[in-house]
Amino acid sequence: LDALGVKVDKIDARLAVMEKDLGGFSMSGEFRMDAKFGNSNYENKWYNDDATFVGKNEFDLNRYRFYIKKRVNETTNFVARLGVDNAKNNGENALTWERYYVTTKLPYDITLTIGKQNFDWESDLGLYVDNDAWIGDITPNMFGFEKAWGMANLKVIFARANDDGGVLDANNVPKSYEQFLIAANVDANFSEKFRAGL
Repeated sequence: LDALGVKVDKIDARLAVMEKDLGGFSMSGEFRMDAKFGNSNYENKWYNDDATFVGKNEFDLNRYRFYIKKRVNETTNFVARLGVDNAKNNGENALTWERYYVTTKLPYDITLTIGKQNFDWESDLGLYVDNDAWIGDITPNMFGFEKAWGMANLKVIFARANDDGGVLDANNVPKSYEQFLIAANVDANFSEKFRAGL
């Protein structure tokens, strides 16, 4: 083919994708069970939430998730997560599609993400451990744009989310809050030891 002048770069690239992901599909899972031995006093809980054990010798199967990923082509990917996380569902075992989104490349090397995705830039940058974000750590329906220029990276999202926040009204019915969020993040790595962001 090379002697005949036939272009085979695109064929090689598509074959590499198929060999890597078995036709583009990738599946994985996550399973978590916690066990505690000994006494615990409610007032001495580290975190005052439903995810912390209260009684004696407790066992908690609190998370199981199933990930489905599909590589559509060289620039487009689909990701979905089906799971139960009762620490985030007020202790109820509710099977839900927790995330589903498509990521693709636009002109000028801009990455576009569309769908229901987690928004937690503090965690992405390694600024905290556990579930203590000041801004974000929500999973809204969103459009996200990302562009890199050498050492600098820009992210912009437009999102809408509904969240009861665990707050009940006078009739013990969860209050619903609608959020429309526009956020931007600029992160620059000037060297291996100096980084700045806004």
